[in-house]
Formats: sequence, structure tokens, C-alpha cells
Amino acid sequence: MARTTKPKAKAAPKTAAAKTATLKAAPVAIDEPGLDDDDTDTTAASQNQAIWLRGLAMLIFAVLLYIAHWVLLAATLLQFLWMLFAGERNRPIADFGDSLSKWLAATARFQSGASEDKPFPWSAWGR
Repeated sequence: MARTTKPKAKAAPKTAAAKTATLKAAPVAIDEPGLDDDDTDTTAASQNQAIWLRGLAMLIFAVLLYIAHWVLLAATLLQFLWMLFAGERNRPIADFGDSLSKWLAATARFQSGASEDKPFPWSAWGR
């Protein structure tokens, strides 16, 4: 008993028109208007510039923090001497110390990156 095998039917070769129709049916990605490679370069450059400007502000605040340290030390000594000789605290020195502590806290938040709000002199004193 001989086995008979049916020959496989060959697929008809695709014509150029059939290939074009297949390509036309494929989805096409469309770029959003206004977005091209030049925009991403500009965005990256502006972001890089913003980081460098923040670094400059951080350097300025580092110097101001150093100065504020000495101002706080002076206010502390003045308050101590006032309390030693007058027997009570000096209210204006205490108020200044309170506003200085708020500035120190705001500056520390900016320096550490916890806040984008720049403290005095870029904002009001005592906030």
C-alpha cells in the first residue's frame, strides 16, 4: 500500500499593489504638534540652566547661613547679658530670634531640596 501525498498549494506571489495595501494598513505614529528633537534639547538646556541657578542660590544661602550663625550667637549673648542684668528677657531680641529661626528653617529646607521656595531676600522676612 502506497501512501499518496497531496502536493501543498503554493501561495500566490504578492503583487506590488498587495504589498502597498498591506503597508498602508499599518498604524502610523504621529508626533504631537510643537514637539520635535529641538524642543527636547531646549527643555534639557533650560532645565540644566535652572539647576545651575539653584546651585548659585544654594551657594549664596550657604554664605548667609554662616553669617546668620554669628548673628544668632551675638543675639544669644545680648539676650543673656540683658537677662543677667535686667532680670527679664528683652522682647525685641526674642522676637528677632524667633524670626531668625524661621529664616534658618526655611533656608535649611531650600538647601536640602525639601522646598523650592527661596527664603529672604527672595521672599518676605519672618515667614
